[in-house]
Amino acid sequence: MFASLKFGFLSTVLAFCLYTAGLKNLDNGKASILASVEPVAATLIGVILYKETLSAGEIFGIRMLNETAIS
Repeated sequence: MFASLKFGFLSTVLAFCLYTAGLKNLDNGKASILASVEPVAATLIGVILYKETLSAGEIFGIRMLNETAIS
């Protein structure tokens, strides 16, 4: 039980605290771009590591987020 609490703490509380501390060092524009790209990274990790499949709507959404982040 202790191990599950430790892993739960590391993957939620500590990760969020480190993420928030890292955002303090970025200007607002870069922080917003980073926040908008996170779902794309999570989706691609799911596709690569867990062999998930993407629908046409998900691919379209990823492309739109990438276009927005680049421009």
